Amino acid sequence: MRMKLLIILFGLFIIMNQNLQSQLYGGLGAGYIQPFGEFDEINKSALSYSVNLENRYYCRLWYGVRLDYSEFEAKDGLDSTIPHYNNILNITPQFRYNFLGLNCYDDVVFPYLQLGMIISSAGSSNNSSRLGLGALGGGGLSYGFNIFKTCFLVDLNASYSMPNILIKDNTRKEIHYLHLNLILNVKL
Repeated sequence: MRMKLLIILFGLFIIMNQNLQSQLYGGLGAGYIQPFGEFDEINKSALSYSVNLENRYYCRLWYGVRLDYSEFEAKDGLDSTIPHYNNILNITPQFRYNFLGLNCYDDVVFPYLQLGMIISSAGSSNNSSRLGLGALGGGGLSYGFNIFKTCFLVDLNASYSMPNILIKDNTRKEIHYLHLNLILNVKL
């Protein structure tokens, strides 16, 4: 309940401020998850699907929220008594920083760094608590262009994600993975 209220308040804050609304972007994308560590021992690699809402009013510092969803399969030959993950939904408030300070919107490719907190809901075969809290760090490349007088941005990013590193059920293994993602954003 509190998480839903925070998301709604964050969304209202972005929408209500006219200056900040001038560079509001929404995006859809897909990605690839490569598990590491204990997570790699129990689950296969998977595809992910992303939706994001991001404010890019400041050319060097962007902030917003991204939702990622993935479904997982157990590793081949995994003992049926060992719990594995079935799916995960991440809500990630994040910041991105254009460290070179290049123009963000005019047919140029530029790199950025990103940091975020992850609120995760991960379903597993042992029906333990789904809630997790973690973080991600990474970077990427963005390319801005205009079509039909509308601004678009394509983001290719890679992040090391740990959705349950801070809070998780004691019966669960930690989730660590490399997340490669491609998102097409359009100015709203």
